[in-house]
Amino acid sequence: MKISYFKVRCFVCFKSFETPCLPDFTYGDGLFVNSTNEFRYFNWLENDIVIETVDYILSMNPRLQLKNDITKGGFAQKIVSQLADGDFRIKSGYSKCPRCKCRFHSYPNRKTTIKEIAVLTFEQMNQLSLDERLNLISDHS
Repeated sequence: MKISYFKVRCFVCFKSFETPCLPDFTYGDGLFVNSTNEFRYFNWLENDIVIETVDYILSMNPRLQLKNDITKGGFAQKIVSQLADGDFRIKSGYSKCPRCKCRFHSYPNRKTTIKEIAVLTFEQMNQLSLDERLNLISDHS
């Protein structure tokens, strides 16, 4: 997936760096990031098995349904990150500064480049039964 990168500047250490951003008009798209600032693309509309698993987990647990609202933690996104290969979490509005690791930077205002980003994969999850997937999530929740 090709994603646009934008220049930002850290408000703490003033380092300039690039961060990917999805357009506001996209629906179902998401970016996930790991601790080394490697990004992965995820589309809710193209991952039926993942979405069925997330829907089932949320339907079986009312407590998680309340936490699923994006303003209360976005639990569906956390479930996706737990099911994905690697240690990825949803990218919130701000990326970590590569120098000071702070997430307090200027708004992405100038497009610098377009880069290819790998798609978030679920190979390990696909080998598990539904019960094993549920256990995986209950271990991390």
